[in-house]
Amino acid sequence: MWWQEAIRAGKVRRVFGVDHGDLDALMEIDAPDSPIVVGLRPPEFDTHARTIVDLIAGELQNAVLNLYPTWLPGSDLTTDRSSLGVAAAVALARRMSKQTAAYSPFVVDLARSAASNTQPRSDYSTEVRLSGLADLLRRSYGRDEIIIVVTADNEVTDCDAAIGAAAEWLAHAGRLTVWLIGHEFDQLTRIPRIDLHRMRRPADRSTRATTAMQPGTITLTPIAGRPAANSPAEQLLERALTHETWADERVWNRGIDGLDLLAQTIRVDLQWRHERVVVEIDGADHRAAPKYAADRLRDNLLQIAGHLVLRYTNERVLDDVGAVVAELREVVHTRRRKADR
Repeated sequence: MWWQEAIRAGKVRRVFGVDHGDLDALMEIDAPDSPIVVGLRPPEFDTHARTIVDLIAGELQNAVLNLYPTWLPGSDLTTDRSSLGVAAAVALARRMSKQTAAYSPFVVDLARSAASNTQPRSDYSTEVRLSGLADLLRRSYGRDEIIIVVTADNEVTDCDAAIGAAAEWLAHAGRLTVWLIGHEFDQLTRIPRIDLHRMRRPADRSTRATTAMQPGTITLTPIAGRPAANSPAEQLLERALTHETWADERVWNRGIDGLDLLAQTIRVDLQWRHERVVVEIDGADHRAAPKYAADRLRDNLLQIAGHLVLRYTNERVLDDVGAVVAELREVVHTRRRKADR
């Protein structure tokens, strides 16, 4: 695969010859030998290396807490974060810490916080946090490699030193790869470059709309079968659906079965397969013209195949998740009755 040529754990590379479509396709790959992809668009103003490092560490910590209990040993027995008591979670974390390079008190504290739905302590060094979080991400995904992909819309002349320093620190502390994508980072000549033009393949693309990130935000490879760890809206909707018996057959972040689209993948946020109900949870970036058009194309393909597509904004879910659940209940029940005839 084209991306394997640019994985350098502990190193930073300026990467050329890839575009948003390539990166989106890489983020969609669901295979043990594929990397975990963390997309980052740095803040546009007042950017310092510490600001970028703290942003990544904070967002990864939130993601790891949302992925609990997948990073604990034996977590394959359950995906219900409430099924483990605090004492049991702490005991599992202590046992796991004997087999990992992560700092044991930090891992135990994260397990305690996740099990009790409280905030973890904040007195650990950023290096301890980043190293531990990277290790727990690898355990959650069952993958070895993590790539932080940094993109920008314009040249980053005013903050190039900060971005370069932050990238090098993150790569070293987390034993991960950092890519600086495109000519926006040309001035960082001390960082080696790698050209992937010859390795790009159109067949590697997915039909998910290209990502247009907001400054100061990250994206994260979804885990098939779970709500996105960096999406508060998906996390809230999942908590609301947990106690709804009619929603038991829901499937998060998996591809649609039975589509013949030249082997291209359509992965959707949430679906009920038997009823052919698809739910997408959209951020503000979906209102931009390119992404809006790509969404309509996906929706048309799904509707032609007999699926009903419902779209909700993040704000709608976060503001009134009860109303969203009620609407989904009615739609799923209606489609279920028709499918069972």
